Amino acid sequence: LLANAYYEASVSASEVALSLDPDLQHLRYRQAVARWRLEQADGALADLQVVLDAQANYGPGWLRLARWRLERGELEEARIAVDRAIERNPRHAGAVVTRAQVLLQLGDAQGALDVIEPHLAGEQVPPWMHHVAAQVYRRLGRAAAMEESLALAGPLPERWPAPWVDEVALLA
Repeated sequence: LLANAYYEASVSASEVALSLDPDLQHLRYRQAVARWRLEQADGALADLQVVLDAQANYGPGWLRLARWRLERGELEEARIAVDRAIERNPRHAGAVVTRAQVLLQLGDAQGALDVIEPHLAGEQVPPWMHHVAAQVYRRLGRAAAMEESLALAGPLPERWPAPWVDEVALLA
């Protein structure tokens, strides 16, 4: 149901399944995603927190929590969540970019640069990382570096990879 964008039906089915077995954290995770897409942010955040309390090592969950908190302007909560995502995978490009975005929103452009710049060297830098780097350089007044990053930039992904959600797409 989630894979085919039947979000309300997905949440209803998940609630039934979770009433039978509340330990199905991958299902609760998908329920959180469906609730978020239905603009039920409080329910989505509550579901996601239950998942992370039970499966604290699920890095994509921490990244999702950070992105959602950032979107809501809950910067301190976003910082804590992205730090947990990075603890689990320090080189995850999505977590690095999210940390830089959180630091920018907190007014720490130099901190954002310190986070993102080491990841800009290399052959397979995602274009969206250059997009965020350009924002950091602009904030720091480094016009030439900003222009270089903009030349390599691309938009941020609409959805970040998460195995517990990605496996559902195979069922669509």
